Amino acid sequence: MSVQNQIKGEIIKIEEGDVLSRVYLSTIIGTISSLISSTSLHRLNLQLNEEACAFIKTNELILNELASPTHHL
Repeated sequence: MSVQNQIKGEIIKIEEGDVLSRVYLSTIIGTISSLISSTSLHRLNLQLNEEACAFIKTNELILNELASPTHHL
């Protein structure tokens, strides 16, 4: 795993479900979220206001349009 594919941040929100959970991180590039299994959420003992590291797998990157686009590529 490349160092460039890792983003450290603070857990600012957790939406826990029966099967899947979404974890939100506040990072230097903005807020990112990850959908993980609820089993993993408990196994990793992820908690609000703790530091965590997101590992980005480029073959699983999902893009979404901005709510208020400021520029176009």
